[in-house]
Amino acid sequence: MNIVADFHNFFFNLFYTNFKLFNYQFDEDKKEIHLFLEPKDNYPQCPICKNHNVVVHEYRHRIVKDGSYNGFQFILHITYRTFKCKFCDKYATEQIPFISSRHRITKSLENEVIEDLQRSGSIKDTAQRTSLKWDTCKQIHKDYLKRNTPFFLGKAKHLAIDEFSIKKDHKYATVVVDLDTKRVIWVGKGKTVREVNRFFKLCGT
Repeated sequence: MNIVADFHNFFFNLFYTNFKLFNYQFDEDKKEIHLFLEPKDNYPQCPICKNHNVVVHEYRHRIVKDGSYNGFQFILHITYRTFKCKFCDKYATEQIPFISSRHRITKSLENEVIEDLQRSGSIKDTAQRTSLKWDTCKQIHKDYLKRNTPFFLGKAKHLAIDEFSIKKDHKYATVVVDLDTKRVIWVGKGKTVREVNRFFKLCGT
C-alpha cells in the first residue's frame, strides 16, 4: 500500500496527535489494517508541569480499535511511556489524547457509535456496523446520556419508567422516557423507590 506523504502527515496530525506511524500490516482474512504507532518526541511532556525534562522508566503497549475504511477495520498498536519528571519530581504516564478514557477504542470511533445510535436507535444494528460488541455500544450510549441529558420535562404527558443493567453484577440504572417523542428525560443510578422519588422531586412533586 503506497501512502502519499502529504496525506500521511495530514492524517496522523489530525487523528493521532503526538504519535507517528512506524509500521502497518494487512489481514485480508479478518479485514483488518493494523497500524503501529510510537511517540513523535524523544521525551514525553509531563502532564503536571508541562516540562520535557524527564527520565523514561518503561515502554508500554496498548491495543485499541479505530473506525473502518473500505470494509477494513483499523487496529492501533500504541507504544507509550511511563516516566519521572526531573522538574516537578512526579511520576506520570504519557498521555494518548485520541483514545477513549473508558473503552478500548478511539474517541473518533466512540463518536461514530453515538452518531449511529442517534440515527438508528438500535444498539444491535450499531454494533454490527461498527464491528463492536453490543455491551460496548450500550456502555458508550449510557455514558453519553449521563454527560448530555440534563433534566428537562418539557411538555411530556405520557412517561415510561424502566430499569436497565449497567454491569453483570446486578447493578442497575433507572431511565424515564417521553412515550410520545421517545426522548430520554432523565437517567438515575439504581432502581429503588428512593431513586424514582428523586425524579419526581425534580418535577416539583
